[in-house]
Amino acid sequence: MKSVKLFLLATAFCISATAIAVPAKRGIWRNVTLKNGKQVKVELVGDEHFHFYRDSFGNAYIEKKQDVFVKKTSKQMERLRKKAMKRRAKRYAAKK
Repeated sequence: MKSVKLFLLATAFCISATAIAVPAKRGIWRNVTLKNGKQVKVELVGDEHFHFYRDSFGNAYIEKKQDVFVKKTSKQMERLRKKAMKRRAKRYAAKK
């Protein structure tokens, strides 16, 4: 009986661990250079499946190339978030 409980507990833990994404560490700001050469102070937000940078005005930025950032609209961000959710679902479906 104990081994069955232990097995169920371990299984529940493994399932719940994969369902939770680790959030980005808040409060760390950095200066980034946009594609047009302008410098902006931004904070990393999101989680391990979908993350981006946000400035103090709420504008979102995505890193296109190493250290080159592009500003995105809310519609573009929603589209990117949906794509990330689909990739995440495929990844977890492949693990099962």
